[in-house]
Amino acid sequence: KKPVTGSRKPMLAFGSGASLRMGCEAKGEVKDFIQRLHSERRTKLVLATTGAGSRVLSWLLNEPGASATILEGIVPYNRRALENLLRPAL
Repeated sequence: KKPVTGSRKPMLAFGSGASLRMGCEAKGEVKDFIQRLHSERRTKLVLATTGAGSRVLSWLLNEPGASATILEGIVPYNRRALENLLRPAL
C-alpha cells in the first residue's frame, strides 16, 4: 500500500494479487486483516479503486466497524471519470 501522489485527495493504492480473486466475500488472512483494521479504529480510509480492485471496497464495508474506518469510497467506472479523479487540482 502506498500513497498516490498528484491527486486531489489522499488515497491508498492496492496492488492486485491472489487475494483479489477469492470471490465476493473476504476470507482467511484478508478477512482477519480487515477485522483487525476495523477493531483498532485508528486507521481512516478514503479509497478510490477501479476494476477488480473494487471488490476490496465491498470487503471492507461488509465487516462490522466499517463506518469507523471508511470515510469515503469511490469507483470511477469509465476512463474519463478516472482521469478527472487523478488530474491534479489546478
